[in-house]
Formats: sequence, C-alpha cells, structure tokens
Amino acid sequence: MFGELLGLWAASVWKGLGSPSLLRLIELGPGRGTMMADALRALRVLPPLYQALSIHLVEINPVLREKQKAALSGARSIEWHDNIDEVPEGPAVILANEYFDVLPIHQVVKRETGWHERTVEIDGNGKLGFGFAAEPTAAL
Repeated sequence: MFGELLGLWAASVWKGLGSPSLLRLIELGPGRGTMMADALRALRVLPPLYQALSIHLVEINPVLREKQKAALSGARSIEWHDNIDEVPEGPAVILANEYFDVLPIHQVVKRETGWHERTVEIDGNGKLGFGFAAEPTAAL
C-alpha cells in the first residue's frame, strides 16, 4: 500500500507541474523493485500520466537489477543508472525510501565528561552492542 500511495502522490505532483508530456519517475536504491511496481500499479488509473512516465532506477548491484527487471517486467520505458547524474534532466519525481538509511552517520551521546561518539562494539558475551568513545569528541 505504501508504494501505491507514493504513486498517487506522484500523480498529484505531476498535475501540480502542469501535467508535462514526460515525467521521469526516479527511484534511488530500488531494492527488489517492489515499491516501484506498487507505485506503477496505482498510476495505471491515470492513462495520460502512465503514458508520460519514463522510469529511471539508480542501482549499482547487478543481482538487484535482475530482481528489479523481474518485478517490473510489465512496465515500459525503464532505464538503469549507476548514479543519479546519468538520469536525463527534466520534470521528475524522485523516490528514495531506504536509500538514506545506508549512509554512514556519526552519532554522539551526552555523558558526564561531554559529548562522546557512539560506537558499535563486541560486548563481554561476544555480541554486538553500543559503546562510547573514551574521549569526548572535539567536533561539538
């Protein structure tokens, strides 16, 4: 249902853009292609928009590309790209559901001695757990 709602939201954006004759529907990190397949299913109720779509998937993993091809086998006008810079310019809606989840972050936690970077460590039982850098971070 989430992908279908995104598809309907994309339709609203398309209308807000003045219903251009070409709309790039772009997904960053499309995984197995499920969300895009769901969005396209919802967009089929608007034939003028569905015909205007050009699908662009930004994916570098060849195994996932094959899964996406299978999940989206009924769709037309699909292109795969290694990075977003390869996607042609023009009116677009960009979806990136879990894309930002995989970007590295630095998390800090306030302790008595200041802000310490949170770490991932192996605890006394040999399991992964959270820890803290010994020295406060100078970044804050």
